Amino acid sequence: MINTALEQSELPRPAAELRADYDLTREIGYYQLVWRRLLRHRLAVIAGCVILLLGLACYIGPILLPARWDEPDLYNRYVAPSLTHIMGTDDLGRDLFKRILEGGQVSLAVGVLAMLVTIVLGGLIGALAGYFGRRLDNVTMRFTDSILAIPQIFVLILIIASFGQAGHTPGVIILAIGVTSWPYTARIIRSVVLSIREKEFIEAARASGSGNLKILVRHVLPNALGPIMVAATLTIGFAIILESALSFLGYGLGPPIASWGGMLFNANAFIYNAPYAPYAALFPGLMILLAVLCVNFLGDGLRDAFDPRSFER
Repeated sequence: MINTALEQSELPRPAAELRADYDLTREIGYYQLVWRRLLRHRLAVIAGCVILLLGLACYIGPILLPARWDEPDLYNRYVAPSLTHIMGTDDLGRDLFKRILEGGQVSLAVGVLAMLVTIVLGGLIGALAGYFGRRLDNVTMRFTDSILAIPQIFVLILIIASFGQAGHTPGVIILAIGVTSWPYTARIIRSVVLSIREKEFIEAARASGSGNLKILVRHVLPNALGPIMVAATLTIGFAIILESALSFLGYGLGPPIASWGGMLFNANAFIYNAPYAPYAALFPGLMILLAVLCVNFLGDGLRDAFDPRSFER
Protein backbone atom coordinates (compact mmCIF):
# COMPACT_ATOMS: atom_id res chain seq x y z
CA MET A 1 0.00 0.00 0.00
CA ILE A 2 2.82 2.36 0.80
CA ASN A 3 4.57 1.63 -2.51
CA THR A 4 1.33 2.16 -4.41
CA ALA A 5 0.83 5.54 -2.74
CA LEU A 6 4.39 6.57 -3.56
CA GLU A 7 3.96 5.51 -7.16
CA GLN A 8 0.75 7.53 -7.47
CA SER A 9 2.41 10.62 -5.99
CA GLU A 10 5.21 10.37 -8.53
CA LEU A 11 2.82 10.27 -11.49
CA PRO A 12 2.73 13.49 -13.56
CA ARG A 13 -0.15 15.79 -12.67
CA PRO A 14 -2.65 17.01 -15.27
CA ALA A 15 -1.76 20.14 -17.24
CA ALA A 16 -4.69 22.05 -15.72
CA GLU A 17 -3.27 21.62 -12.21
CA LEU A 18 0.18 22.73 -13.36
CA ARG A 19 -1.33 25.77 -15.02
CA ALA A 20 -3.24 26.62 -11.87
CA ASP A 21 -0.06 26.44 -9.78
CA TYR A 22 1.71 28.66 -12.29
CA ASP A 23 -1.08 31.20 -12.20
CA LEU A 24 -0.85 31.36 -8.43
CA THR A 25 2.91 31.74 -8.27
CA ARG A 26 3.80 33.88 -11.27
CA GLU A 27 4.82 37.51 -10.77
CA ILE A 28 2.15 40.16 -11.24
CA GLY A 29 3.11 43.48 -12.82
CA TYR A 30 2.80 46.76 -10.97
CA TYR A 31 -0.03 48.12 -13.12
CA GLN A 32 -1.88 44.81 -12.94
CA LEU A 33 -1.78 45.13 -9.16
CA VAL A 34 -3.06 48.69 -9.43
CA TRP A 35 -5.90 47.63 -11.71
CA ARG A 36 -6.91 44.72 -9.44
CA ARG A 37 -6.82 46.94 -6.37
CA LEU A 38 -8.93 49.57 -8.13
CA LEU A 39 -11.54 46.99 -9.13
CA ARG A 40 -11.88 46.00 -5.46
CA HIS A 41 -12.78 49.60 -4.61
CA ARG A 42 -16.51 49.34 -5.37
CA LEU A 43 -17.26 53.01 -4.81
CA ALA A 44 -14.53 54.05 -7.25
CA VAL A 45 -15.77 51.59 -9.88
CA ILE A 46 -19.35 52.84 -9.53
CA ALA A 47 -18.15 56.45 -9.70
CA GLY A 48 -16.10 55.72 -12.82
CA CYS A 49 -19.11 54.10 -14.51
CA VAL A 50 -21.32 57.07 -13.59
CA ILE A 51 -18.76 59.53 -15.02
CA LEU A 52 -18.53 57.49 -18.22
CA LEU A 53 -22.32 57.37 -18.59
CA LEU A 54 -22.59 61.09 -17.81
CA GLY A 55 -20.00 61.94 -20.47
CA LEU A 56 -21.72 59.75 -23.07
CA ALA A 57 -25.11 61.27 -22.24
CA CYS A 58 -23.79 64.84 -22.49
CA TYR A 59 -22.05 64.32 -25.83
CA ILE A 60 -24.50 61.94 -27.52
CA GLY A 61 -27.82 62.95 -25.92
CA PRO A 62 -28.23 66.40 -27.55
CA ILE A 63 -27.75 64.81 -30.98
CA LEU A 64 -30.60 62.35 -30.37
CA LEU A 65 -33.03 64.86 -28.84
CA PRO A 66 -35.26 67.07 -31.05
CA ALA A 67 -33.59 70.29 -32.22
CA ARG A 68 -36.78 72.28 -31.57
CA TRP A 69 -36.23 71.86 -27.82
CA ASP A 70 -33.50 74.49 -28.12
CA GLU A 71 -35.86 77.05 -29.64
CA PRO A 72 -37.20 79.78 -27.30
CA ASP A 73 -40.85 79.47 -26.29
CA LEU A 74 -41.85 82.49 -24.21
CA TYR A 75 -45.30 81.02 -23.55
CA ASN A 76 -43.75 78.13 -21.60
CA ARG A 77 -41.15 79.83 -19.45
CA TYR A 78 -40.15 77.97 -16.25
CA VAL A 79 -42.61 75.12 -16.78
CA ALA A 80 -42.60 72.45 -14.08
CA PRO A 81 -41.14 69.01 -14.89
CA SER A 82 -43.56 66.91 -16.95
CA LEU A 83 -43.61 64.15 -19.56
CA THR A 84 -43.05 66.75 -22.29
CA HIS A 85 -40.14 68.41 -20.48
CA ILE A 86 -38.51 66.02 -18.00
CA MET A 87 -36.74 68.78 -16.06
CA GLY A 88 -38.97 71.70 -17.04
CA THR A 89 -37.93 74.76 -19.05
CA ASP A 90 -35.64 77.74 -18.49
CA ASP A 91 -36.27 81.51 -18.64
CA LEU A 92 -36.65 81.42 -22.44
CA GLY A 93 -38.84 78.34 -22.56
CA ARG A 94 -36.08 76.01 -23.76
CA ASP A 95 -36.02 72.41 -22.56
CA LEU A 96 -33.91 72.26 -19.43
CA PHE A 97 -32.87 68.62 -19.89
CA LYS A 98 -31.26 69.29 -23.25
CA ARG A 99 -29.64 72.49 -21.97
CA ILE A 100 -28.12 70.56 -19.05
CA LEU A 101 -26.67 67.96 -21.41
CA GLU A 102 -25.20 70.70 -23.60
CA GLY A 103 -23.88 72.51 -20.55
CA GLY A 104 -22.29 69.27 -19.38
CA GLN A 105 -20.23 69.16 -22.58
CA VAL A 106 -18.70 72.53 -21.72
CA SER A 107 -18.28 71.93 -17.97
CA LEU A 108 -16.67 68.50 -18.40
CA ALA A 109 -14.43 69.74 -21.22
CA VAL A 110 -13.30 72.71 -19.11
CA GLY A 111 -12.54 70.35 -16.22
CA VAL A 112 -10.48 67.91 -18.33
CA LEU A 113 -8.57 70.53 -20.35
CA ALA A 114 -7.84 72.70 -17.32
CA MET A 115 -6.55 69.55 -15.61
CA LEU A 116 -4.15 68.92 -18.51
CA VAL A 117 -2.78 72.48 -18.25
CA THR A 118 -2.43 72.11 -14.48
CA ILE A 119 -0.68 68.73 -14.68
CA VAL A 120 1.76 69.90 -17.37
CA LEU A 121 2.74 73.06 -15.50
CA GLY A 122 2.66 71.58 -12.00
CA GLY A 123 4.34 68.35 -13.08
CA LEU A 124 7.17 70.16 -14.87
CA ILE A 125 7.85 72.63 -12.06
CA GLY A 126 7.48 70.05 -9.31
CA ALA A 127 9.69 67.47 -11.07
CA LEU A 128 12.47 69.98 -11.74
CA ALA A 129 12.34 71.37 -8.22
CA GLY A 130 12.36 67.94 -6.60
CA TYR A 131 15.05 66.42 -8.83
CA PHE A 132 17.61 69.23 -8.88
CA GLY A 133 16.86 70.62 -5.40
CA ARG A 134 19.00 73.28 -3.75
CA ARG A 135 18.65 76.75 -5.29
CA LEU A 136 16.13 75.78 -7.95
CA ASP A 137 13.99 74.08 -5.33
CA ASN A 138 14.14 77.09 -3.00
CA VAL A 139 13.28 79.58 -5.74
CA THR A 140 10.40 77.59 -7.23
CA MET A 141 8.87 76.64 -3.89
CA ARG A 142 9.02 80.19 -2.55
CA PHE A 143 7.36 81.36 -5.75
CA THR A 144 4.74 78.63 -5.33
CA ASP A 145 4.09 79.68 -1.73
CA SER A 146 3.61 83.30 -2.81
CA ILE A 147 1.00 82.25 -5.38
CA LEU A 148 -0.82 80.09 -2.83
CA ALA A 149 -0.99 83.09 -0.48
CA ILE A 150 -3.24 84.94 -2.95
CA PRO A 151 -6.92 83.83 -3.12
CA GLN A 152 -7.30 81.99 -6.39
CA ILE A 153 -10.78 83.27 -7.22
CA PHE A 154 -9.54 86.88 -7.18
CA VAL A 155 -6.68 86.04 -9.53
CA LEU A 156 -9.09 84.25 -11.88
CA ILE A 157 -11.45 87.24 -11.96
CA LEU A 158 -8.52 89.59 -12.61
CA ILE A 159 -7.23 87.45 -15.51
CA ILE A 160 -10.67 87.10 -17.12
CA ALA A 161 -11.53 90.77 -16.67
CA SER A 162 -8.23 91.82 -18.28
CA PHE A 163 -9.28 90.10 -21.54
CA GLY A 164 -12.54 92.05 -21.71
CA GLN A 165 -15.33 90.33 -23.64
CA ALA A 166 -12.87 87.75 -24.99
CA GLY A 167 -12.30 86.56 -21.44
CA HIS A 168 -15.72 84.87 -21.40
CA THR A 169 -14.61 82.15 -23.81
CA PRO A 170 -13.69 78.53 -23.00
CA GLY A 171 -10.04 78.94 -24.04
CA VAL A 172 -9.34 81.85 -21.69
CA ILE A 173 -11.16 80.23 -18.76
CA ILE A 174 -9.33 76.93 -19.25
CA LEU A 175 -5.94 78.66 -19.33
CA ALA A 176 -6.84 80.86 -16.35
CA ILE A 177 -7.87 77.88 -14.21
CA GLY A 178 -4.83 75.85 -15.27
CA VAL A 179 -2.34 78.67 -14.71
CA THR A 180 -3.67 79.40 -11.21
CA SER A 181 -4.12 75.77 -10.07
CA TRP A 182 -0.65 74.31 -10.75
CA PRO A 183 0.93 75.11 -7.31
CA TYR A 184 -1.07 72.37 -5.56
CA THR A 185 0.04 69.76 -8.10
CA ALA A 186 3.64 71.03 -8.07
CA ARG A 187 3.97 70.55 -4.32
CA ILE A 188 2.62 66.98 -4.53
CA ILE A 189 4.89 65.94 -7.38
CA ARG A 190 7.92 67.63 -5.81
CA SER A 191 7.54 65.58 -2.64
CA VAL A 192 7.26 62.37 -4.67
CA VAL A 193 10.30 63.19 -6.83
CA LEU A 194 12.36 64.02 -3.72
CA SER A 195 11.79 60.45 -2.56
CA ILE A 196 12.35 58.83 -5.96
CA ARG A 197 15.65 60.55 -6.70
CA GLU A 198 17.26 58.81 -3.68
CA LYS A 199 16.38 55.31 -4.92
CA GLU A 200 19.04 52.82 -6.00
CA PHE A 201 17.91 52.61 -9.62
CA ILE A 202 18.42 56.38 -10.00
CA GLU A 203 21.97 56.01 -8.71
CA ALA A 204 22.49 53.12 -11.13
CA ALA A 205 21.20 55.24 -14.03
CA ARG A 206 23.62 58.04 -13.12
CA ALA A 207 26.48 55.57 -12.85
CA SER A 208 25.68 54.19 -16.32
CA GLY A 209 26.13 57.67 -17.81
CA SER A 210 22.48 58.67 -18.30
CA GLY A 211 21.84 62.41 -18.42
CA ASN A 212 19.42 64.27 -16.20
CA LEU A 213 16.79 64.62 -18.92
CA LYS A 214 16.86 60.90 -19.68
CA ILE A 215 16.62 60.00 -16.01
CA LEU A 216 13.66 62.35 -15.52
CA VAL A 217 11.76 61.08 -18.55
CA ARG A 218 12.53 57.35 -18.34
CA HIS A 219 12.88 56.74 -14.60
CA VAL A 220 11.50 59.52 -12.39
CA LEU A 221 8.22 60.45 -14.09
CA PRO A 222 7.06 56.85 -14.74
CA ASN A 223 7.57 56.04 -11.06
CA ALA A 224 5.64 59.19 -10.09
CA LEU A 225 2.73 58.27 -12.37
CA GLY A 226 0.50 57.15 -9.50
CA PRO A 227 0.43 60.45 -7.57
CA ILE A 228 0.19 62.33 -10.89
CA MET A 229 -2.93 60.38 -11.89
CA VAL A 230 -4.52 60.91 -8.49
CA ALA A 231 -3.79 64.65 -8.62
CA ALA A 232 -5.13 64.81 -12.18
CA THR A 233 -8.39 63.12 -11.21
CA LEU A 234 -9.01 65.40 -8.25
CA THR A 235 -8.09 68.46 -10.33
CA ILE A 236 -10.97 67.76 -12.73
CA GLY A 237 -13.54 68.16 -9.97
CA PHE A 238 -11.77 71.25 -8.64
CA ALA A 239 -11.79 72.83 -12.11
CA ILE A 240 -15.51 72.10 -12.59
CA ILE A 241 -16.29 73.85 -9.30
CA LEU A 242 -14.11 76.83 -10.22
CA GLU A 243 -15.77 77.21 -13.62
CA SER A 244 -19.20 76.99 -11.99
CA ALA A 245 -18.22 79.58 -9.38
CA LEU A 246 -16.95 81.96 -12.05
CA SER A 247 -20.12 81.53 -14.11
CA PHE A 248 -22.28 82.07 -11.02
CA LEU A 249 -20.40 85.32 -10.30
CA GLY A 250 -20.89 86.48 -13.88
CA TYR A 251 -17.27 85.99 -14.98
CA GLY A 252 -17.72 82.63 -16.67
CA LEU A 253 -18.79 81.61 -20.14
CA GLY A 254 -21.09 84.08 -21.81
CA PRO A 255 -24.24 83.32 -23.82
CA PRO A 256 -25.10 81.50 -26.02
CA ILE A 257 -22.61 78.96 -24.55
CA ALA A 258 -24.30 76.86 -21.88
CA SER A 259 -22.57 75.53 -18.77
CA TRP A 260 -23.87 74.25 -15.47
CA GLY A 261 -22.55 77.27 -13.60
CA GLY A 262 -24.00 79.64 -16.21
CA MET A 263 -27.41 78.00 -15.86
CA LEU A 264 -27.25 78.53 -12.11
CA PHE A 265 -26.41 82.19 -12.70
CA ASN A 266 -29.35 82.65 -15.09
CA ALA A 267 -31.79 80.89 -12.75
CA ASN A 268 -30.67 83.05 -9.82
CA ALA A 269 -32.09 86.17 -11.48
CA PHE A 270 -35.62 84.70 -11.70
CA ILE A 271 -35.69 82.27 -8.80
CA TYR A 272 -38.06 84.44 -6.71
CA ASN A 273 -40.24 85.70 -9.58
CA ALA A 274 -41.43 82.44 -11.17
CA PRO A 275 -43.11 79.59 -9.28
CA TYR A 276 -41.07 76.84 -10.97
CA ALA A 277 -37.80 78.74 -11.36
CA PRO A 278 -36.10 76.76 -8.53
CA TYR A 279 -36.06 73.73 -10.83
CA ALA A 280 -33.80 75.67 -13.20
CA ALA A 281 -31.25 76.00 -10.38
CA LEU A 282 -31.84 72.62 -8.73
CA PHE A 283 -30.97 70.34 -11.65
CA PRO A 284 -27.73 72.07 -12.76
CA GLY A 285 -26.62 72.13 -9.12
CA LEU A 286 -27.32 68.41 -8.80
CA MET A 287 -25.29 67.71 -11.94
CA ILE A 288 -22.32 69.64 -10.54
CA LEU A 289 -22.66 67.74 -7.25
CA LEU A 290 -22.87 64.37 -9.01
CA ALA A 291 -19.89 65.00 -11.31
CA VAL A 292 -17.60 66.33 -8.58
CA LEU A 293 -18.52 63.59 -6.09
CA CYS A 294 -17.88 60.85 -8.66
CA VAL A 295 -14.54 62.36 -9.67
CA ASN A 296 -13.48 62.60 -6.01
CA PHE A 297 -14.56 59.00 -5.31
CA LEU A 298 -12.57 57.84 -8.34
CA GLY A 299 -9.57 59.82 -7.11
CA ASP A 300 -9.83 58.16 -3.69
CA GLY A 301 -9.90 54.76 -5.36
CA LEU A 302 -6.84 55.55 -7.45
CA ARG A 303 -5.00 56.81 -4.38
CA ASP A 304 -5.67 53.53 -2.56
CA ALA A 305 -4.78 51.48 -5.65
CA PHE A 306 -1.41 53.20 -6.14
CA ASP A 307 -0.49 52.96 -2.45
CA PRO A 308 2.14 50.14 -2.26
CA ARG A 309 1.23 49.43 1.37
CA SER A 310 -2.27 48.39 0.31
CA PHE A 311 -1.13 45.66 -2.07
CA GLU A 312 -1.74 42.10 -1.02
CA ARG A 313 0.22 39.53 -3.02
